[in-house]
Amino acid sequence: ELKTSSMPKLGTRKRPAVIRVRTEERAEEVLSICNEKGWQVIVGIEPDEVEDIADVEKLLNRAAARRPAYRVGRNAPCPCGSGKRYKSCCLRASTPEVKVQPLSPRFRFEPGSYSKPGAFMPSIACLEQWMPDQWRYHFVLVKPHAQLVQETDAVSEAEQDLQMAFGQGQPPVAQHMAESLKAQGYIRVEGFRIVD
Repeated sequence: ELKTSSMPKLGTRKRPAVIRVRTEERAEEVLSICNEKGWQVIVGIEPDEVEDIADVEKLLNRAAARRPAYRVGRNAPCPCGSGKRYKSCCLRASTPEVKVQPLSPRFRFEPGSYSKPGAFMPSIACLEQWMPDQWRYHFVLVKPHAQLVQETDAVSEAEQDLQMAFGQGQPPVAQHMAESLKAQGYIRVEGFRIVD
């Protein structure tokens, strides 16, 4: 039986967040956030490796989830000042719509091909804008079960899959896009190399 309650909290001295970045500037940026929040962190600067700040992202998401939202009770006076009870006044109008978070404009996706001897597989690269007009590879997805003879066929299939993931006429949403690409058989590649 796994007991998670005895595991030290992430971001503490006993279990610091561990991250890998490519530059000292990025390390300072992440360290300032962690210091501001009081989180312990170990930073590795590896210029030739892919950035990994997953532990800090977990801490940021956890901190955001803990913030309580102001909630008006059903029988409380309505905050609009009408003198009526909230349930008889503004409750229906204030029921939140389910909103999806669109993809950040600092990311873009490019179709391509990933090769192994004798076969090309459709691939999708996620690039992150880390400075104005400067992009770096964030991650690469590959569709390993689709092995094609021609590179152009692999790129074309990746383009179609990407269009399907983005949906028609709707703003791109990270969760929907990820689910769509996973359903199409894409997996994340670790330790990828980019060849121009």
